[in-house]
Amino acid sequence: MILLEVVSKVLEQKLLKDRELERGAYEAAFKEGQGLEIMVPLIRANPEVALHALRCVCTMAQTYLENVELIIRLGAIQALLNLESASMASMMETLKIPDGRRYAARILMQCSASKEGQCFGQRLSDTSIS
Repeated sequence: MILLEVVSKVLEQKLLKDRELERGAYEAAFKEGQGLEIMVPLIRANPEVALHALRCVCTMAQTYLENVELIIRLGAIQALLNLESASMASMMETLKIPDGRRYAARILMQCSASKEGQCFGQRLSDTSIS
């Protein structure tokens, strides 16, 4: 878990707070290592793990639209909205933590601004109406 915390804090610092030229290299390394593919499922984990995974996903969502589209395809919205009952209790615990709510809100905001997120929202509303 300590490694996950370090990765999430470094990624956030390098991609969102620093103005370094190597910013792209950090994002590329995270992508090449399939960071989102690893982190999105971890947001369903216990809060100690999920919080750091949310920070990583949130950071990547704030960089480029292509990241947001991948985040949606990997099922982050379903996890955040508790659409899978198996992860509901864990997600509810994570969302009790202020940082957990903040990261989740930012992810959902970025997703709602993308075309794929709007399509997901439409499918969700069509399903709930039927």
